[in-house]
Amino acid sequence: MLWTYRGFKTANPILETHDGVEFIGYQMVKMGDFDGAIKLLTANATDYPKSASAQFGLGRAYKAAGNVENARTHFQKALEIDPNFKKASDGLNALK
Repeated sequence: MLWTYRGFKTANPILETHDGVEFIGYQMVKMGDFDGAIKLLTANATDYPKSASAQFGLGRAYKAAGNVENARTHFQKALEIDPNFKKASDGLNALK
């Protein structure tokens, strides 16, 4: 999947993909493909480093996979980008 993602990004460098990729990552989590979702959402967060929602999405995938520490890290990164991002603060509070 990452090969396809990278190929698409290379062929369409000005196209904003982060919302669509987040949606796909969430669907992968729902289907139980945590590793695939984390890889895809990591690429998304890397490609959109100023996106709080990209960090939140990655944190959400880590939480679903049972990796609380990485979930916490990415929820915190989302809040560093946007201190008012309620979903990230709610996600972080749910880990405590």
